[in-house]
Amino acid sequence: MALTPDRVLRGLPGVTVTEAPVSGRNHSFAVYRRVGTSPVRVLITPGAAGNSSTINTVLVYVEAPSATAFQRQALVEVARGFFQACAPQMAVQAAPLWTELTRTSWAAARGWQNRVLGSVRVGWSGPEGLTVAGTEASGLSVEWPGDSGRCVF
Repeated sequence: MALTPDRVLRGLPGVTVTEAPVSGRNHSFAVYRRVGTSPVRVLITPGAAGNSSTINTVLVYVEAPSATAFQRQALVEVARGFFQACAPQMAVQAAPLWTELTRTSWAAARGWQNRVLGSVRVGWSGPEGLTVAGTEASGLSVEWPGDSGRCVF
């Protein structure tokens, strides 16, 4: 069963979609993910390899050069939820990394960090690791093989 990004995001627990795709923005969706009692704004851009309509990557980020603990948790939960919905058969490969990404400060290492887990690549930004529209941001990406997802544009 094919899923759209909007449907995936609206199905994630604790997530409220506030912006859907509009041309001219640097992100496709904006959501609020509740962490504790605080809503955290997360921007999301799904992508596909080549000219495919099948989604095989997602970038989630916050508009801050260094993510707080709440922001890291929101980023991880949104990325993990999106990935699990779009590529459930691949989700087990990245499972060992989610807790580590939530609990560890990303500020310790500068630049973009990558970890390959089987055929899944997870990346996250320390300071100076991600720039969006000329502004330093803090983010997380997940990429999986293009032929294995069930989400489409």
